[in-house]
Amino acid sequence: MADTVLITGATGTLGGAFVRSFSAAGSDVALHFKTNETAADMLLEVVRMNGRKGIALQADFDQQDVDGISDFLIRTCEAQLDAPNVVVINASSQLITPWETLNAAQWDEVYAGSIRAAAAMIRAASNSMKNNDKSDNCIVVIGSIEGIRPAVNHAPYAAMKAALHHLVAAAAFELGSHNIRVVGVAPGLVDRPGLDADWPEGVERFQKTAALGRTVRADEVASVVQFVASSAASGVTGITIPVDAGWSSHPGW
Repeated sequence: MADTVLITGATGTLGGAFVRSFSAAGSDVALHFKTNETAADMLLEVVRMNGRKGIALQADFDQQDVDGISDFLIRTCEAQLDAPNVVVINASSQLITPWETLNAAQWDEVYAGSIRAAAAMIRAASNSMKNNDKSDNCIVVIGSIEGIRPAVNHAPYAAMKAALHHLVAAAAFELGSHNIRVVGVAPGLVDRPGLDADWPEGVERFQKTAALGRTVRADEVASVVQFVASSAASGVTGITIPVDAGWSSHPGW
């Protein structure tokens, strides 16, 4: 039986890499997107070219009813493909704001689009997984190295990513008795077209700090996500794994 994978935030740099990786490995893919329907259609074509089935599901986690949105994504995946035995929670808000102007509404915005949405998806996914007949169920939560150490002006994003890492551990313990694994993956600075121009100082700082002296490729993150979601990692749960070109090994003093 082929894996059925649901990926939230699937049309970005990382999400697209996840879609390509899982479908190339033989999985059917339900890909969630917020607004970029063109990118979703292009990814669906990749899934089909890999000989797998795929569907695209539009939803906005910024809305209040994230429980309803999460249930909708799971139910639609079940109805149109199969019950997902792998769910990759990649959709997340990011807000870059100087500390001096950071206000409560902005904290609420990042909370709503990150840990609140992720918790709702974990609940919906695990409720489905408890009732399927698949032997290995895994929820992968995409965190960030900023959940380990924050960058300047990134306080809400970093704090919520740290909370996501802790949520991985808490959920893994809650769900382990149901044979559901929960694993986090914390990417470093992921390269994309135009990154050097958009954030040259950030790229320079990361490259100087990372042991490998470079940024991270999206396919490198996707390979780790695919591994931890597979039966080859059946003993791995409750931890968050950095994929950061050695950034987290940099001496802190």
